[in-house]
Amino acid sequence: MPHTEIWMAEYNGECVATHDEKIKELNINMLIGDQSDTTTLHSWVNKSGGQFDIIIDDGGHTNMQQYNSFIVLFVHGLKPGGIYFLEDLMTSRTWIDGDSHHVTVNVILDWVNNLAMGEVMDSKPGFEYKPTFLLPPGLKSIDCFLGACVFTKCFEQDTKCPTTFVDNTLATYSAVGTSQLTPG
Repeated sequence: MPHTEIWMAEYNGECVATHDEKIKELNINMLIGDQSDTTTLHSWVNKSGGQFDIIIDDGGHTNMQQYNSFIVLFVHGLKPGGIYFLEDLMTSRTWIDGDSHHVTVNVILDWVNNLAMGEVMDSKPGFEYKPTFLLPPGLKSIDCFLGACVFTKCFEQDTKCPTTFVDNTLATYSAVGTSQLTPG
């Protein structure tokens, strides 16, 4: 694909330096840093310009890495109509870190319930289901299969996207378990 722009993120800067010649030969743009750190993630969006058609998270396997990457990159780095692929979700219950509340697969299950029950939650007084995690802005669909899920972002003009119970701020979390609000 001659007109494809590829950005790749790597935690280990020494590894990138070692393979710099091959990376340049392949015409890959590199980002370096810790994907559990929201400041780093926002810097990646700023450096790359965001607006990606596809984001593939084949990175770290801890909850902080998966959850924080999703929140920042899906909301701020993925363009409307884009897809976000998140793999190795089977690790989210084995590598508990951060506040132990944001177990990635549990968050995703809650989002599936939010999407499936959205209109009922808004229209039935006294309805018992209360979501634990509010939907990320623009989340259209979630398709899951063995160990991975694909998330589709709404197009700007999409009338079938949830709007009534989407929070404009989402909590990301740090290693000490304190929440930080990230503008949506």
